[in-house]
Amino acid sequence: MHINAVRFIGLPKEKENIVLGGAASKLLGGRMGMIIDIHTRIGRHPIHGFKQEPETLLKIMEENDIAKSFLLPFPIMKIKENNDLIVKAVKENPDRLVGFAGIDPSDDDAQDELDRARARSGIK
Repeated sequence: MHINAVRFIGLPKEKENIVLGGAASKLLGGRMGMIIDIHTRIGRHPIHGFKQEPETLLKIMEENDIAKSFLLPFPIMKIKENNDLIVKAVKENPDRLVGFAGIDPSDDDAQDELDRARARSGIK
């Protein structure tokens, strides 16, 4: 059984998306293995007003028994800034976070940005 535990902090209550998480393990009598959240974000989305610091994500992971989270970048104009935030978070928490770099595929420098982000921390 796979459970994706995601919680978007800062959104109105009706838009929060909480899908079970650590509570599922208790409901199933502790028969669950490691919980890995494959879709999380840190930083700020300028249009949707979403903001989440790495510390907040790590706290949510701890509260919900999530062993590891994959960090995906926001599709925004500040690609380098967003990638740098993910690189920093992964470097500080390599056992808990797996980072993915973002690029604008229409940008002539897309490959350079991908190489730069990957070289700094080994993010995907």
